[in-house]
Order: sequence, then C-alpha cells, then structure tokens
Amino acid sequence: MPVDARQDAEKMMKRLTELRALAAAKLRDDPLPVGREATTRLHADIKKYELEKHIVELELDSYTILPPGKAGPIELFDRVHEAMLRIASEQSRTGP
Repeated sequence: MPVDARQDAEKMMKRLTELRALAAAKLRDDPLPVGREATTRLHADIKKYELEKHIVELELDSYTILPPGKAGPIELFDRVHEAMLRIASEQSRTGP
C-alpha cells in the first residue's frame, strides 16, 4: 500500500474511533426511545425535517430522492467525492 494511502487509512481509522466514542457517549446521554416515546419522537423528527413527502414516496414508489442538503450537509458530498477521486486515482496507478 502506498504511503499516502496508508496515512489516509490511519487517519480514517482514527476518525472512526473518535466517531464511535462520540456515538457511545450520545447513546449514554440520550438513549434511543422505545414504544410510544419512539413513535412520538419519530413523528416529531419527520415533521421537523419536512420529510412527510418523502415518507409517502417511499411507501408508494419504494424510493425517494432527497434534495441536496436534506440527508446531510452539502460539504459532505464534496468530501466524499474528493475521497472517491483520490482512491480511484491511487488504484489506477497501483491496481486494486
């Protein structure tokens, strides 16, 4: 594995470890609801993020298309796109 790819992999693993710790802390501080509370919270989130139309499309068509920024910040797309291009470039030089 090229040095750059190894460093990127190490950074990604470190970041994943940080995110796992963050998720564990969040779960401790705000456990996932169950039963009626889960239903109430889900409905509130659907309304808060204006997902009603998309829920209906999922039910009727088995898919929906979320507009830019609805599933995550636009910047995330840019970061994922750059990472994909970098990985493809590295693989084209070294093979998969």
